[in-house]
Amino acid sequence: MILLRKVLFTITIMLVYGFQSVFGLDIINFDSADHNRFLSGFPGTPVENPSINFDLSGVGWTDQTALRRHITMISPQHFIAANHFLPSGTVHFLNQDGVVKDFTIDGSGFSNLTLDGKTSDLIIGKLTSSITVSDKISSYPLLDLNQESDLVGRTLIVYGRGASSQNDSPRVGSNEVHSIDTLEDVSGTNKTRVFLTDFDASPAGESQGQTGDSGSPSFTLFNSQLTIAGNHFAIGTDESSGTDFTFDSFMWFYKSNIASILSSDGETLQLIAIPELNNTVIFVLMICSISVFFKKY
Repeated sequence: MILLRKVLFTITIMLVYGFQSVFGLDIINFDSADHNRFLSGFPGTPVENPSINFDLSGVGWTDQTALRRHITMISPQHFIAANHFLPSGTVHFLNQDGVVKDFTIDGSGFSNLTLDGKTSDLIIGKLTSSITVSDKISSYPLLDLNQESDLVGRTLIVYGRGASSQNDSPRVGSNEVHSIDTLEDVSGTNKTRVFLTDFDASPAGESQGQTGDSGSPSFTLFNSQLTIAGNHFAIGTDESSGTDFTFDSFMWFYKSNIASILSSDGETLQLIAIPELNNTVIFVLMICSISVFFKKY
């Protein structure tokens, strides 16, 4: 995870291999029983934590020794990752039956995403072979927004690395989308559309990214379905308020680009659409609101 401050943030680079006082996704009132993805056995023989009541079978981890990377499947063969923190080698998944499945990352299969002709930190990777239905490993759809601002205020399910050891379970926290922005000229990635989450020191379970979380996903939950929103890119502190922020690459912004990459390999980007209110529904809601207002006051 890069340390970054922009606008009211002074840009600073945090080397992913540097020594830091905090490792792993920072979670308010962290409790391993509530926030660790695995009860025990990670990384070789992980046991799923039943308190994490989401299907995370499509979030895998690598064997890279400096800092373990995480990838998130968006098709049976494609995944999202962080351009500045690329995964490689073998990737492991714990499938829906609690069985570890191993696949290989295609080192030549990465496709850059761009904004205004400049490279983004969000990158699409491929496995050397596709996951099959019998593997029981999920890939995640994208929540298809009507406009960017539809994401603001939505609750996120936030995934990140464990504490100080490579063998500590990944963590799962939460947060809410604060705003949307564009970052430029950060650690070799030229321009990335991002969404921000802030770290308010409340409520319990709220999360803030840390070194090594880059590439780990943020999800939204829509009609009980996990949908991918983006992945972690950078962290920073607002100089005026002292508030900490996490910056995630904003996947929906690159929807057409991603769909084209998947289509070239015979795959389809899964989308879950948010119904758009028509004028009649909006008018009815306004009338109901006025009625409630007069009854109350």
